[in-house]
Amino acid sequence: MGVEALATRALSIHKEATTRLTQLAPLNVTQANVGELKTKLDAFNESKEAPRTAVAGRAAQTSALPELIREVSGLLRNKLDRAVNLFRRSNSEFVAGYRTARVIVDRGTGQKPATPPTTTAVPKPPAP
Repeated sequence: MGVEALATRALSIHKEATTRLTQLAPLNVTQANVGELKTKLDAFNESKEAPRTAVAGRAAQTSALPELIREVSGLLRNKLDRAVNLFRRSNSEFVAGYRTARVIVDRGTGQKPATPPTTTAVPKPPAP
């Protein structure tokens, strides 16, 4: 049974139990039990949507990254880099360290190409 079918079945059970509460009393089913079923059903419905909601949220954040990177890069170039230049004469070591730190280093940590499997050659028997 799929997740949607399970939720639909539980909802129909809840509706039937609510309308037949007096008939279920001899089976020790109370209003509290029916209310607990509804609470658990609501929590289940929220949790089954959570993964999709999380994916959509991450996609929105990822799509916003290029604009945010441009904005921060502009701040660095136009504000901080200029402010650091004020220290060229008084603290040249600081300026040199700052410029070194501003260099983006591509470490190339992406996926490595697959290496071909190594094979061991089987020795040929000597020719007679």
